[in-house]
Amino acid sequence: MPIDGCPYTFEKLAAEVLPKHFASLLAAKDTAHDASVFAAHKSATRKLLSELALKKDIPGCYVFYDGEKPMYVGTSRAVVSRLTQHLSSGSANSATLAYGLAKKDRPMKGNPDTRMADPEFDGVFTAHRDQLRSMRVAFVQISDPVTMYLFEVYAAMKLDTRWNHFRTH
Repeated sequence: MPIDGCPYTFEKLAAEVLPKHFASLLAAKDTAHDASVFAAHKSATRKLLSELALKKDIPGCYVFYDGEKPMYVGTSRAVVSRLTQHLSSGSANSATLAYGLAKKDRPMKGNPDTRMADPEFDGVFTAHRDQLRSMRVAFVQISDPVTMYLFEVYAAMKLDTRWNHFRTH
């Protein structure tokens, strides 16, 4: 019986589907977008979607590239919206990658609100968000949710990204 409507067996996912998506993701690197494109918008506006040659936001997987090095793999049911959050938001809950980087560089006790209210922490957070804005981002569409979530781990492992983790709460 398929999990969550996934149309593939595990064997087919492992042998065919995930490698095919990975090849597409590697090819997407050649046409990666400057992350600053997403930072210039607060959401997946029609203008932004048009700039990206998309009719609507897509589910899928994205990779931040720091130069030639893949840094982080993420997935979302709305990739363009998620990227604008990473790059435009000043919130720990939305700009989670910049927040995680800031936590590592400026460890301090407290919850996200406490940390973000600290001027030094906020400065480190802003610097990391600006660093992310200088990177490039590639993405691929993956419509099936089971495939998408498995692919995030697959791609992070294949790309050896240093900022991915899969710990749960």
